[in-house]
This record gives sequence, structure tokens and C-alpha cells, in this order.
Amino acid sequence: YAPDAIVYNTGPTTVADFIRQRRRNHAGHLYLKHKYGYAVSSIQNKRVARIAFKELWGIFQLVWVLGLLALIEGYSRLMGWYDFAIRQDRHVVWDMAWTQKQNVHQVRQNNGKRDESFVVQQRTQAEHK
Repeated sequence: YAPDAIVYNTGPTTVADFIRQRRRNHAGHLYLKHKYGYAVSSIQNKRVARIAFKELWGIFQLVWVLGLLALIEGYSRLMGWYDFAIRQDRHVVWDMAWTQKQNVHQVRQNNGKRDESFVVQQRTQAEHK
């Protein structure tokens, strides 16, 4: 036991080394099961398949969301080009995205009294006038 030991654990860097390592590990796991009746968790194929499927499903969901976001961004840019090139609309005065706006007074009541920036203080004072 060496409590001050520093261990550098690295994995294989080539496919051949990865296969060599996994082959060795699996042979050792099969030996444990054959000799002692002990099955390591990674030898249980159904369990490994279930975990792998769960991970793949997560990747699929991520790719789906990223793809959807890319489509929305592409559509937004296409519509921006249409506004600029076809409609000659420069959006100097724009239509607000109302769902991103918040009631400052309501937010302040919900969050309690906090230090605010100079801009928020000035804006709030201007709203009360």
C-alpha cells in the first residue's frame, strides 16, 4: 500500500492493441467463470446489450435534437435572406420575440431584493415616472 503513489493509467492507442487487451480481458473473465463460477458484470451479454442500447439511444436523441436545431437555424436564415433580398425588409424596427421578455417587477418579487446593475436601476426608475 502506497498512499502517496501516483498512477498514470492509459488505454491502448491502436486498434490492434485495443483488440489484444479486450481479448486478454475476456479470456480472463471466461477463466474466472469456468474455474470459480464467478461471472463479472461485463460478461453478461444481456446487461451489456441493454447498457449499449441505452447509450446509443441517448446518442440518437442528441443527434435528433442537434439536427432539429440545425433545421430551425437554417429555416431562420433562409427567412432572413428572404426578408433582406426579396422583401427588401431591413428589420430596422423589429417585431419582438415576446416569449423572451420578462416582467422585471415580477422577477424582482420572485427573486427577492438583490443588488442590481446601474442599467436595471435606471430602467426601473424610468418605468415608474
